[in-house]
Amino acid sequence: MRNTCGSRSRTVTEFAHENNVDLIIVSSHPIEKVQSARSMASVSYQVAVLATCPVLLLN
Repeated sequence: MRNTCGSRSRTVTEFAHENNVDLIIVSSHPIEKVQSARSMASVSYQVAVLATCPVLLLN
């Protein structure tokens, strides 16, 4: 276990890269009720864009 602070999406993708993760699985629920799960601001979307490995988005 490790504690980090900073951007959630960048932290996830950096951890995945540093640890040679083969697949990232992320739930794509909205952070706020008014925010769409597919919003460019969503953490799941940012992880999918930044990751160097495949990302599976679950709804």
